Amino acid sequence: MDTNPVWMFCQQTGHCGQGMVFAINAPADPDPKSFNAFQARAIAINGTATTAAQTTTSFVTPPAPHWQTATATVTWGSSIYTTTYTSYDGTPPPTPAPQPQDHKIVVGADGRLAYSPANITAAIGDTVTFEFHPKNHTVTQSSFLNPCKPLDQTSTTGQVGFKSGFVPVSADATEFPTFKITINDTAPIWGYCGQKNPVDHCASGMVFAINAVESGPNNFAAFLELAKRSGATSTSASGTSTGTGSPRPTSGAVMGSTVAISGWFGLIMALVFFALV
Repeated sequence: MDTNPVWMFCQQTGHCGQGMVFAINAPADPDPKSFNAFQARAIAINGTATTAAQTTTSFVTPPAPHWQTATATVTWGSSIYTTTYTSYDGTPPPTPAPQPQDHKIVVGADGRLAYSPANITAAIGDTVTFEFHPKNHTVTQSSFLNPCKPLDQTSTTGQVGFKSGFVPVSADATEFPTFKITINDTAPIWGYCGQKNPVDHCASGMVFAINAVESGPNNFAAFLELAKRSGATSTSASGTSTGTGSPRPTSGAVMGSTVAISGWFGLIMALVFFALV
């Protein structure tokens, strides 16, 4: 007996590709051999392993998230404030983290078309830092039902979403550029890589989620499946999809610095509170 990591999975067809794996003695994040990295690799490699017949007949597109307006009184340290926010069943309460944390997501980890970890939970006030590794990727916010399209192209309420632009990183790089966002509410955040050359990265499963509600139909596995299915109908008419050269941050984003962007829902009072402390 020893303390080396032990890796296991469910052998039922398609289960491993949906993330049904577990580990014993796995290193903690951000180690590249952490459990989250192991699960992301299982999804990235095996997510398309189901047969055509199974894929066609077994998957049902989940309904659009049904949002409701909620009001909550939040106690944070010695301060008490009331906030109105948009939520649905399963989203956490709008309570800031006692000690904000930074969550690291590696973009293109180990040369794979994957974010690692691809599915995380972050509290209000936390930050998420995307660290770009070799090749040429993006971090682009999308929506649940349109995983591989920028949020500003599909939103019916004027949402813009964050975009890192293309970030080329050489194979011999020893320092890696970063893109950071700040979590300002509890709404799920969906995103993808916009690279399409030589293959469509999003349709290959290169997507991520922050605060996805795993107990409902709009979970990360369903989002990943929708992304993979987008490859059957996507086109590459846009000349910017293969992007080269310097990144083009938008929505006030600056590479390597904090970007106060999130799911773009509510929490106006919370934002005012944070601005005053």
